[in-house]
Amino acid sequence: MLMANHLTPTRSQSNDRWQLEILAPGVSTFDFLGSLNYTGPAYETGLQTLRVTYPQHIWNMTYLASPSCFEHMDTVQAKLAEWYYVKRSQRSVAVIVMPGCGEGAIINSLASAWNVLMITSSEGLVLPDPRKRPTWITTTPIPPLPEVYCSFLKSHGWTKVYVFLDQFGLEATYYSYVATRVKGSLNACGVRFEQNICLSTGPGRGNCSLTTTLEDFNNRHRIFLYFGKPSGLRIILIEASRLNMTNGKHVYVAVIPYRMKIYGTEFRWQNYDLDDEVVRQAYQSVILLSLVDESRYTTASMANLIRKWRVYSEQDFSNTHLEFELPLPILIATHAALELVGRVVHELFVELDGSLSEKWDGLITGTQLASRIRNRTFSDLDVGKMHMTVQGHLTFQTHAHYFHNATGQFVEYMRARLTEDDAFFWVATADSQWFNQTGFPSDEPMRDRSDGDRRAFLAWAAVVGIPIGLVLAITASQIMR
Repeated sequence: MLMANHLTPTRSQSNDRWQLEILAPGVSTFDFLGSLNYTGPAYETGLQTLRVTYPQHIWNMTYLASPSCFEHMDTVQAKLAEWYYVKRSQRSVAVIVMPGCGEGAIINSLASAWNVLMITSSEGLVLPDPRKRPTWITTTPIPPLPEVYCSFLKSHGWTKVYVFLDQFGLEATYYSYVATRVKGSLNACGVRFEQNICLSTGPGRGNCSLTTTLEDFNNRHRIFLYFGKPSGLRIILIEASRLNMTNGKHVYVAVIPYRMKIYGTEFRWQNYDLDDEVVRQAYQSVILLSLVDESRYTTASMANLIRKWRVYSEQDFSNTHLEFELPLPILIATHAALELVGRVVHELFVELDGSLSEKWDGLITGTQLASRIRNRTFSDLDVGKMHMTVQGHLTFQTHAHYFHNATGQFVEYMRARLTEDDAFFWVATADSQWFNQTGFPSDEPMRDRSDGDRRAFLAWAAVVGIPIGLVLAITASQIMR
């Protein structure tokens, strides 16, 4: 169980040692992947790294746990104020490192007022104006979903979509959150959407059939945004195949944050049943958005950390769930957050020659520490290389994949990048093979597709870099048909 004060703060007896007090507010539950029960092991390894790497400083950490996100948001301000003004040493450097479960803006108001560095490892920068979050940094690898979808759809020339939220199964909570965030942003970025008329692929959907849903989709759109687990998409594709809607004229866009059982394992065609070949052919109509680059998990350094996290998870945080499955991206982000704290604090220590004057508050501020993290590449962290942007978040690694029927695997064809002002744009990384066609279908219904096809082709040509003269020639030939 998590204790209110995991480590008793130690008072420094010498002015040549800096004392750092790290507060870790969060929730203690197994119902939320960003909880302290899951991220706690990364706090422990991060604290170990700080003490081994920078032994000349005193590193203390306090967990501040609530039983749920709702209670946490109601009480966290009062608890933080008590820690800041009463419990911590007033001669220490205060830092807040937390996963985040929606309380980021609340804690940011205090951190900004106190000029205390605040780093979130699960929650992103929800305040768009950087002037309102001068000390807030985030190491979360999960990009802002509205920006991902809006930029992706626009890169293909799609401005009309059909949204299907599968509310069947335990995974529905996460996908419902994603769908809500995305739908709330589509109109603002010029994308019109219509909601599905079924709410589940499960047996409880009553009289609302998938046949009716797919026919409704076919009459209105050709771009189908699916939010749900892989098994639900399989059911939809089988029915769509029967309706002749998996022949390259419709696009089914699915999303997975990262591989974990809670999200429904993986999107794959093979289920070792009689429908496998039907699904394999139908998967050619699927685009899969992968939000997190998981390639960094395979390094030797990461393997060592993962082993430690599993031990801590079982022994210190009572995580005896199946196979000790851990949300690795969030643990990596939490460990990295502590490493960043150590790096910038020690740099400042060296610059000041380790001295502490009476002007303590002016020497070490959250704004100052945050500015040392922004717009910088850290190449030698335990978790590998990380680049932080001007805005103060991790550079995201979001990919789009099409299904390669010959190999039976998803293949990356686009990758999201960030502009100087942190706007998303997509670049082609490989030639796609969409039913042996150039580009993708338009978003126009089948009964009125000529204008939309040309619009989608022009958007795709701009992404892959086809010369404008060739684009105009092809477009003219289509008009003359």
